[in-house]
Amino acid sequence: MTASRLCLPQAIDDEYLTGAGEPPGEQPPGTIAIIGCYIEAVRLQDIIGQFLAPINHHLESGRASSWCVKGDLNLKTVLEIDRLLDDWRFNLPVHLRIETYQSGQGAELGQRQQRLMLLERQANVLTARFLHARLTLLRPGLSVLCAADAEHGPRTGSMDREMVIKAANMCLSATEALVDLLSSNMDPQADRLPAPWYNVFY
Repeated sequence: MTASRLCLPQAIDDEYLTGAGEPPGEQPPGTIAIIGCYIEAVRLQDIIGQFLAPINHHLESGRASSWCVKGDLNLKTVLEIDRLLDDWRFNLPVHLRIETYQSGQGAELGQRQQRLMLLERQANVLTARFLHARLTLLRPGLSVLCAADAEHGPRTGSMDREMVIKAANMCLSATEALVDLLSSNMDPQADRLPAPWYNVFY
């Protein structure tokens, strides 16, 4: 499974675009494009769609998906999608990484304060979406583990069980990280996340 081909716009903000018959617009050197967040969000949504589409298809057809069937977790698919998520996060530009602002290095981006505030908000939003995608991907592993323990009692030693345990632990870790991220940005004066409904969404 690989990332699908997307036709994405160039990272040029609207105010620098030109009309027909004019030279192509360019993002000014040293000015980070705000639209970059949208481009990365589309890439992430494409990955999310790869594991949600089969589930939705089976739900619409009234059949159970092998993704969620009790005791049957498609670990190969989980590993492939998780790799795509990791690649997406690894390739994020530095100005869209939450670590840039948590470490106090945002000022090194050389942007005006208002633009820097927007970039930090975008980094928070993309991090929240990434964590939500990861916990959604791994949640079936947690469900399978809980269902198996409830029916047969805890078992140890098998490779598939150890992999499911790892997936379940990563799901819980992603959930905790998401809660911590949202909780740390609840201050309405900080303006790091968008409107309050976005917090409710998660």
